[in-house]
Amino acid sequence: MQTIRVALVACLAAVALTACPGCGDDPAGPVVVVPARHDFGEVLHGDHLKQTFTIENNSDRTVAITLAKTTCVCFKVSRKPRLRLDPGERTDIEITLESDATPPQRLRGKYLDVRTDHPEVGAIHVPLEGTIFSPLYTVPKDRLAFGMVSDRPEPFEPRTIEIKPERGYEVALDTSLEDWPKGWRISQPQWFDIVAKTQDDGVIVLTVALRKDATGPPGRFRAFLNVALKLKGPRIDGEEQRFRGFRLEGQFPARPN
Repeated sequence: MQTIRVALVACLAAVALTACPGCGDDPAGPVVVVPARHDFGEVLHGDHLKQTFTIENNSDRTVAITLAKTTCVCFKVSRKPRLRLDPGERTDIEITLESDATPPQRLRGKYLDVRTDHPEVGAIHVPLEGTIFSPLYTVPKDRLAFGMVSDRPEPFEPRTIEIKPERGYEVALDTSLEDWPKGWRISQPQWFDIVAKTQDDGVIVLTVALRKDATGPPGRFRAFLNVALKLKGPRIDGEEQRFRGFRLEGQFPARPN
């Protein structure tokens, strides 16, 4: 039984080593991608970064590239490779990291996948790594709940939104937009009173109060508050415009008969 276990472990190890020829950092494979992995480092949310990879045909036969794609919506193939490579030829493929296509996060398990018709080469997986960070932190993240209108305490308690800059960045309300004279816009202005101020620590606080005379059809209601911001910081040349959106929710009571 012990002999069988040892043989099985050896067999599984051999499969693991040969199941994906062309993967990893072996520069002598028949078809390789250079570099074999790429770390974009720390990326400001909203930035677009490019990286070029080279697909090399080191074999003695013509190779067709049957697939070249990424495994995350945050990566786009911005320049496609040639589809056929003669022996010794190479072609470039350009990948763009569109960091605003995904929430801020540490990128894990993301790949550039390349496949060819070479019989000795399986899928080539090129790890794509990095950390997408946001210079702004909001509390709450994107939603304010007001509950049942008829159950509101007296006096009415407003809700607050805090927009906090981080990592040495500075933020201010952008009042330059024609339709946003106060730096924000709301879909149901007749329901809410909004006051914005900037604290000494640079945090923007928006106080959102549901008006006493706010009425609407019975049932759940929604309104959308969008805030225009100007951002300055280490990786921004001058100022950059950003927007934050918040969903305001509650419920109007049934009307008495």
